[in-house]
Amino acid sequence: MNIINKMRFKVFEFFVKRSKEGPVDKELLLSVTKLALEPMGKPKKPLYRNDADKKDAFKVIEGGRPREDN
Repeated sequence: MNIINKMRFKVFEFFVKRSKEGPVDKELLLSVTKLALEPMGKPKKPLYRNDADKKDAFKVIEGGRPREDN
């Protein structure tokens, strides 16, 4: 098969599949799209205030002691 016949076959498959599934309700499609675009939940705060806090947290996880702030 050459490439033109393959493309024709794909287009034919697309239209046959679309006719079997039927049209999609526009309101349902818009509501699902709107839900997909909305952010989920509240914005998250950063876990660490700065890089030193992050390093201290990993030291504790690895069994070390965090630095003492003066």
